[in-house]
Amino acid sequence: MRVNGEELLRRLRAATRLVDEDYVVRWAVKKGLPSFLALVSVILSQNTSDKNALRSLRLLIDRGLDTPQSILGSPEDRVLEALRPSGMYRQRLVTLKRLSKAIVDGGLDLDGLCRKPTPEALEELTQVKGIGVKTAEVFLSAYCSHPTFPIDRHIMRITRRVTGRDRMSYREASDFWKKIFPPQHYREAHLRLIDVGRQYCRPRNPRCGECPLNTMCTHASKNKEGAQ
Repeated sequence: MRVNGEELLRRLRAATRLVDEDYVVRWAVKKGLPSFLALVSVILSQNTSDKNALRSLRLLIDRGLDTPQSILGSPEDRVLEALRPSGMYRQRLVTLKRLSKAIVDGGLDLDGLCRKPTPEALEELTQVKGIGVKTAEVFLSAYCSHPTFPIDRHIMRITRRVTGRDRMSYREASDFWKKIFPPQHYREAHLRLIDVGRQYCRPRNPRCGECPLNTMCTHASKNKEGAQ
């Protein structure tokens, strides 16, 4: 499938808005928080609202639970209380402790990841159990400006419909879009595709006729043929 990425981006800009999908992460980066807290913000933002994630992040900071050493050296109940607003707090605690241990005992250098090639940085970060590819790619994009293309549930649904493939791995979906868009537009395209998923390529009753991707979409073509 040959698609002009610049033209597609123009269509996306005309039909979508830049969603606030990773508000907490951008808040952390804009505030100049250290790399550890930037990654913590990504971990907190998974499967919860921005409001809840930000509340937990602020509680961690206000209570001095803002370094790997403080996470490891504080009573679990104290950390759990700060994590509680974000939900899944026991699971998040386990991940934060593993991350903190990897930094303190394992020599993981989060700032150093910014200076490494993207595949190497991604491989190193996902060695921490509990940090998946999407979490790692969001951090590497937002904090380090690495050219990653994170895939959420909306973009995965879009990719499957566009390609006509019912099954597709995270990496296959990410590589699909990275071949279309120039690296300098990965982040914008990622956010606009999320809005496509929310507005047009919905799980039920997709609005294929209005979708900016309909000229390249297998699902839209089938729907059009079925309507004739």
